[in-house]
Amino acid sequence: MVDAAGGGLKLPSIPSGWRWASLASLVEPERGICYGIVQPGRHDPAGTPMVNSQDISDGAVAEAISFRVSSELSQRFSRSVLKGGEVLVTLVGANFGRVAVAPPRLAGFNTARPVGVVPVEKHPEFVALALRSPFAQRLMQVWANTTAQPTLNLKELGKLPVPVPPDEEVSKIASALSALDAKIELNRRMNRTIESATQALFDSWFVAHHPVLAKAEKGPPKQLEPADGWQIRTLGDLAEVVDCLHSKKPVRVESGPTLLQLDNILDDGTLDLTSTYSISPADYANWTSRMEAREGDCVITNVGRVGAAARIPRAVMAALGRNMTGIRLRAEFPFPAFLITLLTSRWMREEIADKTDSGTILDALNVRSIPTLRVPWGGIEIVAAFERLAAPLRSRMEGNLVEIGKLTALRDALLPRLVSGEIRLAGARSLKGI
Repeated sequence: MVDAAGGGLKLPSIPSGWRWASLASLVEPERGICYGIVQPGRHDPAGTPMVNSQDISDGAVAEAISFRVSSELSQRFSRSVLKGGEVLVTLVGANFGRVAVAPPRLAGFNTARPVGVVPVEKHPEFVALALRSPFAQRLMQVWANTTAQPTLNLKELGKLPVPVPPDEEVSKIASALSALDAKIELNRRMNRTIESATQALFDSWFVAHHPVLAKAEKGPPKQLEPADGWQIRTLGDLAEVVDCLHSKKPVRVESGPTLLQLDNILDDGTLDLTSTYSISPADYANWTSRMEAREGDCVITNVGRVGAAARIPRAVMAALGRNMTGIRLRAEFPFPAFLITLLTSRWMREEIADKTDSGTILDALNVRSIPTLRVPWGGIEIVAAFERLAAPLRSRMEGNLVEIGKLTALRDALLPRLVSGEIRLAGARSLKGI
C-alpha cells in the first residue's frame, strides 16, 4: 500500500497478485521525472521541435509539432529530450491532466515547461492508461495548486499511485485499450485527410478557377466553364445570417436540449457532441426564438476563437450558444457541403481576418460583417458539381465522428474497470478487429 498522500491515502482494492506503486518508483533511475523548457523564446524554423500541452489530447500526441526552439537551448534542457516511449503528462493550465505516450517519431524532440516527462522503465502504455483513469485524474486535480491556474509539481506527480498487475495481464489490458485508441485516432486521421482533400478541391476550383470533372468514358477530363464568368458574391447573397440571443448563459441541467458551445466546434468543420451543454426546455425555447440550428445549417463564432465554423449533422437540432452566429442557406442555394468547405477554407480565414476587430481582451467579428464576407462564385452548375463531389466526403467525416464518440464512450467505460482489475480479460485479442 502506497502512502501516496503522505498521510495514509486509502487506495481502492485491487486483485490478488497486483500491487500499488508510486509513479516515481516506476521511472528509470538515471533519468527521473522532469519537465521541459521553461522559457523557449521565439520560434526557430531550423531548431528542435518542442511538444507543448496543446499537442497532447485524448491519449495521443499531435502528428505535426509546429513550434521549434533553438537547438542550443534544447541541448541545455537535455533531460527533457525525448527518446520515445516516455509518458507525457500536462502539468499546467487549461490542458491540465492530459496524458500520452511519446511515439518513436518524437525521438530528439524536446518539451515545454507545462509537459512532464516520465521515463518509466516498462509498460508505458499501461502506466499512461492508469494516469488517465478517473482515480488518478481526481488525485491530480486535488493535489494541484490552483491559486492562478492548475499546476501539479513534480513531487506530487511522482507520488501518484499506479496499480501494477502481473506483466502478462498488463499486456492484455494495454493491447485491448490501445486497439480502441488506435481506431479512434485512425478515424481522426481519415477526417483530416478528407478535409485536406476537399479544401484542395475548393482551392483548385474556386480560387485558382480550374474546375475539372473526370469523365467516365474515354477521353480527357471535362473543364467546366461558368456561363457568366467568375465573380465575387457575398455570404448574405447565399444564406440568412442569424445572431445568437444576447442574454445571460442559461443554467446547465443534467439532461435536456443542447446549447452549442465553442468546444463542440472542431477545426475540420464537424460538430463534436460527445459532451453537450444541456438546458431546460424553457431556456431552449428562449434561445431558439431566433433560430433553431438544424441539419445543413452552419454555425460560426464571432468572439475569441473567431471564425470557427461547423455544420449541423443529420438528426441534430440545437440552440446557438453565446458568441455564435447561425448561417442557413437560402432555398435557391441547396449546397451545404459547399458552404462548410467555404467557411473553413483559407480564403474565408483571410476574409474573416480582414474584418476582425482586435480588442484589448478578445478579438471579435461584428455580426453585421458576416453577410458581407466575400464568396468566390463560378455559377450554379459549378457549385452543384462541387456539391456532388464534396457531399459524400463531408457525410463520411460526420459518420467517422459519430463512431469516434461511440468508441470513446466504450473506452472510457472500460478504462477504469480494466486498470483497477474490476474487469479481467481472458485474452489479449478481446477488442482487436474493431
